[in-house]
Amino acid sequence: MKQIPYQILMAVLASIVGLLVTNAWLGYENIEQMRQGSLAASRNRSIIVALENTIALVTEAESGQRGYLITGEPEYLEPYRKALANIDGQIKFLEHATANNPVQRTRIPELKRRLETRIQQLQQRVEARASEGLDAARQAILLNRGKVEMDDLRQHVAEMVRIESEIRDASVQRSARNYNVALSSSLIGDAVAMLMVAAFIYLLGRHLRERKRAEAVIHEQRE
Repeated sequence: MKQIPYQILMAVLASIVGLLVTNAWLGYENIEQMRQGSLAASRNRSIIVALENTIALVTEAESGQRGYLITGEPEYLEPYRKALANIDGQIKFLEHATANNPVQRTRIPELKRRLETRIQQLQQRVEARASEGLDAARQAILLNRGKVEMDDLRQHVAEMVRIESEIRDASVQRSARNYNVALSSSLIGDAVAMLMVAAFIYLLGRHLRERKRAEAVIHEQRE
């Protein structure tokens, strides 16, 4: 049986190493994409929570100022002021979190404008109660001024939540695809690598046997 050339063995070994390196690189790329997708989905969830918190804080501020309008007790203004202060933090977070999202970034100024309009209306009611008394506050409540603005604000936030939910769902689907690709490529690469290792072991064993047989023939000829 003809001896297998040494160059063929080295070529097979180099192919195995190249396959393992390529498989490792593909695995790293897929894992990195999954990590990025997970971070994006987490950021999307944080943005949605911040938007929902913003509406909740405005509602809390409304409740606080309504209690003050009815009772005139200053302690009702504490949750009102606290809610307004927390709204600023939510808006700053949204500005930072949507910096790389052109769709949402263009909606932030409109959100701020609607919030400022609603907060000004609440503040005007508080000032009217403090300066004009209960009748002015009662009239403001009966007229229900600001309902349209609040409804528009809710709708604007709901639209931003919808957009962010779609982006989040796309990130989750992309991460799932990356996981499937990573799993498939890893299994296929490992299977091919095992076959090539088996082939290399077979060829190496055959090479060594033929070499030993050739050495035995040479030894007999010398004898």
